[in-house]
Amino acid sequence: SDMIIGDGFSPMRFGLSNAEEVSSLSISKAYPNPFNPSTNIDFYVNQSDDIWVSVYDIKGNLISELIDKQRMNSGLHTVKWNGENFPSGIYFVKISNSMKSKSQKIILQK
Repeated sequence: SDMIIGDGFSPMRFGLSNAEEVSSLSISKAYPNPFNPSTNIDFYVNQSDDIWVSVYDIKGNLISELIDKQRMNSGLHTVKWNGENFPSGIYFVKISNSMKSKSQKIILQK
């Protein structure tokens, strides 16, 4: 009775046949977050593609390009951002490929 989609007798099945169910790009929560002075950002690419990873400040200004159009194979990848030379505050990490963009808020706390 507490299930939103499907139930124990007719569960919703997920597979690779539905493009809406599987994203070509996903980002995991940064760790640690809040951080000082560096944080790790994990992201998954489901097919080989060009990747961009950028950091923006709260005003939307580009602060750092961590990866600039680098061809990456499918799989899980990690990028580290060192905020040692930046002030405490809220930043956004944006990961993009040729089809999608994902972003995540990170907090630098000194």
